[in-house]
Amino acid sequence: MSGSAEPNPDEPVACELTPGDHRKQSQRWAGLVRDAGLSQERTPDGILLRFRADPAVERELEALVAVENECCGWARWQVRNDRDAVVMQASASGYGIQTLHQMLDRSAG
Repeated sequence: MSGSAEPNPDEPVACELTPGDHRKQSQRWAGLVRDAGLSQERTPDGILLRFRADPAVERELEALVAVENECCGWARWQVRNDRDAVVMQASASGYGIQTLHQMLDRSAG
């Protein structure tokens, strides 16, 4: 399981990745969603993504979430196993919720 401290609503919503690293991270997310994604949904405090249950998918998801926990500390990123899927949930407060919803909207497009 991955996760960080509880999000702080007063903390700015910003990514600390360089533009090049941000592009690579975005491409990795897009590839995982395209190749193994089952569903995506908005939640009241963020987003929930479900992926095919597969050890390689879980490893990639854990790696992606580790980066997110480092660069986007304003949100809480978690990975868990469900019976038939690997689930990633990101939650935040304040402006962070809207930012997570926008991230989901971009990945669906």
